[in-house]
Amino acid sequence: MKMFRILSVLLLVTVFMAGSYACKPSGQSMTASEGADFQDSLKESILSSFVQSADWFFVNLKKDMELLAATDGVVSGDWQAMQPLLAAYQALHPELFLFYVVPDGSYAAAQSGPTGKNLSDRPYFPSLMAGNAVVGELVVSRATGLKAAVVAAPVMKDGMVAGAVGASVFLEKLNDHIAELLSLPQNMLFFALAPDGVTALNTVSERLLVNPADVDDPELARGKDYILKEKQGTVTYSLGGVPRTVIFCTSPVTGWHFAIGTKAQ
Repeated sequence: MKMFRILSVLLLVTVFMAGSYACKPSGQSMTASEGADFQDSLKESILSSFVQSADWFFVNLKKDMELLAATDGVVSGDWQAMQPLLAAYQALHPELFLFYVVPDGSYAAAQSGPTGKNLSDRPYFPSLMAGNAVVGELVVSRATGLKAAVVAAPVMKDGMVAGAVGASVFLEKLNDHIAELLSLPQNMLFFALAPDGVTALNTVSERLLVNPADVDDPELARGKDYILKEKQGTVTYSLGGVPRTVIFCTSPVTGWHFAIGTKAQ
């Protein structure tokens, strides 16, 4: 839980610092226009903190995977040589599932060893085996059956890709943690969409890994399409006939489209 604890501190600090500047002196009246500006500024501050904290989490996890991938034991390809280090890292981070994968797609869990499963048909796998790091790829873990975001780094030996070290971040845990830290009022919401439109994070955890395009609601699909196309801005749409307005931007780290908004009560 170490990484989640650090994420907690970072998110709390950034939300406080970003939002505190907008406070009005007590006893000073606020016009309707000023009230709207205040709400917009607050949403922008929360969105900025939301994105920066998530990016920090994934950037540092990627660095960890790169460091593990460069250790002598992992580079050797000898499971007995690398397993103690991988198991120790896994023990420190129960919010993750750490694994080592070889070019044919077979992989081993850090603590329990070979899984008997294969990752070669994952969409991200060819790029990983071509020497590119993976950050924020959404999957249902074959080892755990849980919804996850994958972060992985290639293992290089003699100029060739010899495998990769990766971590599946359990999305439900990450999502619940963010929801608890943001503590948004009932009329506010947050979500993040992957580049293909699949939901990575959401105020309603049941919507994780759901593509809004698969929900029978044309207005929701319209809002999703606008967010994916425009990358940054504001959009008003509805879900189940309930209007909602969100501000959104795109992370340069994961490519996820993050949004903070309000819905009619």
